[in-house]
Amino acid sequence: MNRTDLLKALFEWQEENCWTDSKICRALRISKNTYVNWKKRGTITLKGAAKIKQFFESQQENPSNGLEDVPVFPIISDAAAASVNTAYQPITDFARKYAEEYTSFTKGRQGDFVIKVSGDSMAPWYPDGTLLLVRPNSVLRNGDRVIAVLADNSILFKVFAEDDTSFYLFSENRKEGKDFMFAKNDFNGVRALYLVVQSMRDERALDSAREQQGIHSDIMSRIRKVKQAYNVE
Repeated sequence: MNRTDLLKALFEWQEENCWTDSKICRALRISKNTYVNWKKRGTITLKGAAKIKQFFESQQENPSNGLEDVPVFPIISDAAAASVNTAYQPITDFARKYAEEYTSFTKGRQGDFVIKVSGDSMAPWYPDGTLLLVRPNSVLRNGDRVIAVLADNSILFKVFAEDDTSFYLFSENRKEGKDFMFAKNDFNGVRALYLVVQSMRDERALDSAREQQGIHSDIMSRIRKVKQAYNVE
């Protein structure tokens, strides 16, 4: 079945099973804009075809109309997250409008969205390709991990802290990272703070990023200490 026929089969399946566009988008984990474009153009990419094939396979294995109970969240890039003027456009609305994909997280809530990390801006903790489930408009506590969007549009991974007059953004890397302090009545320094709820990352990529930044696990040293403790040469 070619891509055009596959898309036609999806439309026919949707009509036969009385699924709304919203429901089919959630099942395919695509944005509504993407689905609208499929309908207008009558064509899909190879990636879109793969999603439809996977959907049909899942329906054969476990037919279900209960997809509304499966929480999925829109994915946007870190650059896109930094580009939004949240003074007039809520970040979650932006993410839903411009997301190309959706993914599920077990601890997500309504209003959460996903940031996809690009490059090494958040390395080593969140390497390139990491998916971060973040929560806007959350009351932050000391020690919370956050994604901060600064006034210059830079987007950073930091640890939040506060006292009576100021709040702080600390780096996890105490040797080389940069820490920030902002007065609580400073409305210009930080544009947004998003609580990091969950992450989905490649652990091997994390190890590589840690090595590149000189953060070693020191396995051999620990082996020697354990051998000494057990009196083993």
